[in-house]
Amino acid sequence: MKALRVFALAAIGLVSACGHKPPYRLGEGPQADALLAKTPAQLSAIVVSDAQITLDRVARADLLMLAQTDARFRATVTKAGNELVTLAFSEEGYAMRYKLDSIPPGFYSGPADPCAVEAVLGVPLSYEGLVALVLGGAPLVEGSELVKQKWDRKRGYEVLTLDGAGFVQELWFAWIEGHWVFSGGQMWEGSSDTRGRWLWTLEHDRHETVDGITLPGRTKVRAPGRKRNHLIVLRYKERSADPPWARGETPPDDDGGFDSGDDGGWENVEDDEWETVEDDEWETVEDDDQGAEAPPDDVPPDDAPDEDTPAQQPPAPPSGVLAAVLRATSPPPAAPAAPAAPAAAPVPDVFKIQANGLTDRGDLCR
Repeated sequence: MKALRVFALAAIGLVSACGHKPPYRLGEGPQADALLAKTPAQLSAIVVSDAQITLDRVARADLLMLAQTDARFRATVTKAGNELVTLAFSEEGYAMRYKLDSIPPGFYSGPADPCAVEAVLGVPLSYEGLVALVLGGAPLVEGSELVKQKWDRKRGYEVLTLDGAGFVQELWFAWIEGHWVFSGGQMWEGSSDTRGRWLWTLEHDRHETVDGITLPGRTKVRAPGRKRNHLIVLRYKERSADPPWARGETPPDDDGGFDSGDDGGWENVEDDEWETVEDDEWETVEDDDQGAEAPPDDVPPDDAPDEDTPAQQPPAPPSGVLAAVLRATSPPPAAPAAPAAPAAAPVPDVFKIQANGLTDRGDLCR
């Protein structure tokens, strides 16, 4: 028996050392262009009617989302049926109903500005980057170039490294049911030769098929925090593609899965109404039996202070590094349309929200 135990331990060590083998023979890996073709949004629109969001390991709530290409998005976080936050944006601008206490509760709105995304999520993603993620794509740095391609044995991903605009980015692709699927990535300041400050890491897993498209069943997003790294975990339960409102068929009483009626009677919800996740439950939230890896070695540990992150305060217009990140991850303004070009499709009403009795706080990004 002792000999068998020794043999078993040796076998486990050997398998761990070998890691994940690539799903192709030497010299027959995927072409980079074919992988990059997987990064645009894979769907034109989606409704996520049932999902769960867990913030920084201790706050859990329900999440509903709508997304459409052209950077249109709407999400509502609720607890026990009570609205906590609703954020909506499109090319026409953004609006947010906020009922927590990190910033003054109320209704915020203004011209299109991705600072609203950073204020809610704590992650510097552009409108286009966030919508691409929800629609099965990837947030990309505009103007970056491929500098490396390799197989990552530790994680089991084909990895593309992109460099440009003062940032370096990794894109991870997994071989799932016979095809390559975008499954995560990371971004740093600097270049591929001299990586600087880590900005974010995201990873998809538990993939499933929605209208013939492979989408993640869970997404984790990590970003630097003041005392420990932020961690957002999204679990998708029910979603559908090609909703009627995306075809202009929205009935007058249909809000695309959201209740657009009066919010009167909903009181401001304090943070302690979020469900607390105990330490023994978090194992199933963060790095459980689905093979999720710990943060990479060059990502600061969650309990490490981040000297570059300022003390918590009401969000302000992005500046400095954050502004550069947002500019880098957003496409340049579109050129004026030719006189003969058809008018853009109107923004569906489901991407527009009202104050519903909340105090008007003006522009969060001013």
